[in-house]
Amino acid sequence: MEKFTNTLLVYMNPAKYYEDANLRGLVQFSKSALALYRSKGLKVKVVDVTGSACENFIYDAALGEIPLISEKSDIDFQLILLAENGEVFWKYDRIPRAYTLGFAIEKMLGEPDCRKREDFELPYFDHTAAEKSEPVEKGNGFYVANQADYEELKTKTFQPGDEILFLRGQVFHGMFAPKGEGTAEKPIRISSYGIGSRPVINAWRDPGGVVLYNTQGWEIDGVNVTGGQFWGIFVGSDKSDGEIFSDFTIRNCSVYNVGFEWPSRKDDAYSGPICINVYDARTAKMANVHWRNVLIENCETYNTTRGEGIFVCGAYGVATRSENVTVQNCFVHDVGHDGILVMCSKNVLIKDNVAFHTGISPVNVGYSPNSIWTWRCTDAVVTGNDASFAHSPIHGTDGGAFDVDFYNKNNIYEFNYAHDNDTYGIAVFGAGYNERMAEPDEHITSNTIVRFNYFGNNQVVGCGEIYFLTWNGGMVDGFEFYYNFIYSKPKDGLQPAITFPTVEYTGDMPRIFRHNMIYSSTGFFMNMEAADKVVFEDNEYYSDANDLKWKWANGEYKSFADFSAATGNEKSGNFTANKPVPGWEVFD
Repeated sequence: MEKFTNTLLVYMNPAKYYEDANLRGLVQFSKSALALYRSKGLKVKVVDVTGSACENFIYDAALGEIPLISEKSDIDFQLILLAENGEVFWKYDRIPRAYTLGFAIEKMLGEPDCRKREDFELPYFDHTAAEKSEPVEKGNGFYVANQADYEELKTKTFQPGDEILFLRGQVFHGMFAPKGEGTAEKPIRISSYGIGSRPVINAWRDPGGVVLYNTQGWEIDGVNVTGGQFWGIFVGSDKSDGEIFSDFTIRNCSVYNVGFEWPSRKDDAYSGPICINVYDARTAKMANVHWRNVLIENCETYNTTRGEGIFVCGAYGVATRSENVTVQNCFVHDVGHDGILVMCSKNVLIKDNVAFHTGISPVNVGYSPNSIWTWRCTDAVVTGNDASFAHSPIHGTDGGAFDVDFYNKNNIYEFNYAHDNDTYGIAVFGAGYNERMAEPDEHITSNTIVRFNYFGNNQVVGCGEIYFLTWNGGMVDGFEFYYNFIYSKPKDGLQPAITFPTVEYTGDMPRIFRHNMIYSSTGFFMNMEAADKVVFEDNEYYSDANDLKWKWANGEYKSFADFSAATGNEKSGNFTANKPVPGWEVFD
């Protein structure tokens, strides 16, 4: 334990994209984070990748570049430690779980977060049963050492409290589709034993690797899955009476190489490496069930042509939405469609994840993906995530970082980092009533809060860093954007930082932007065609462009003073003819 004042701990990782398996799941953010640290006069502790020089690299970031950074321009940084009450906890032998740039912003703004993390470490078991040639039952445990054991157990019915333990270092072939129900107190557990790399289930061309159907009370921990026509790990059902299935945990799993061709229809997108879904891609049928108490953590999903990296979706009924869904500390990359998507749920937490290089499908099936988003969710918190290099097969439509999509209510997006995505940093959408929805007021997206985020260097093909849009009778009721860093440098040199082209409003909830820091390389700060009762106050605007522009309703203003005087906004705001803080040039 070491004590520092106002200090953040940073892990320096010169290995590109987590080539070291021990680093997977940690949150990557660019050297731009250091510029923000310097602007606040924070000290930064740099941990060398070897670990041996950890205690020797303490620099005052306000004094200039850290030598290790200036020597290697391609170095990325990762925030990996929590500072609690000035105490920094860390270990040499294990790399703790990550925090994103959002945590750094949180500390800079003086709102400490006292959440702790355990060390990133998987359980190891050493049982002599590994040498047996048949499944060995020992108490409630079944030890699977070879393919014969696997074949015998792959469709067996298990009981609450049973453990199915696969030998580490082994590969097992075919779909594992066990039966039986566990409970919250006694889940049926799929895990590993022995010493070595995680066991691998290779589904090859079977529908999925691990398939749990019409069941509940299962935990999957420390097992990798590869292959599968539709899914890696799938939890599904064919029930139609609103049944509720509870208590699913998926942790410490890598799921990859799912799918063999790009989807040919829109519904094919709703599949993928980790999928808890009412839609069954095998039968193309939709169940009417709900999920309760879902936890997905410390997982990596990648290299898939199918759907989302991580997907949770319950039935569409409002009265009995799925509930208590958490996705945290996961790393999703190189997936065909969305990175992380939670739909039709309430009490949702999407926290401390990385989504990188998503939406890579070249096939337009009428579906446009984003990096991390929610759809038709109530009481959702999306916090501390890093979203980058999102794409879309529909050019210019979605392919953004974060998305508060239509039918959402009471969503909070905070302490996130969005960079280098095709379109927006974050979008808020409202769309009209859909016959699949249960209640007419579902067309209203209400009470959205976006705070303490960093949106920078997105807009490869436009839209604006902040993008609002409604259509087909959809409406927005209330939003608050505050203490966000917005760095707008559109690749086409035309787009504004904030775009509200067509938005229908309803209700009396606040519509406000305040205390944000906004930089525009083009000088085009906003296109607020839909500005009814929207308020901008106490924001800081920066640009080094010669020509400035604020579009508000039917007016266009060439100076901050004219904009403020004509619209009544920004009585306490400010414009500076420069970049916002020293160091932001790292984005150029």
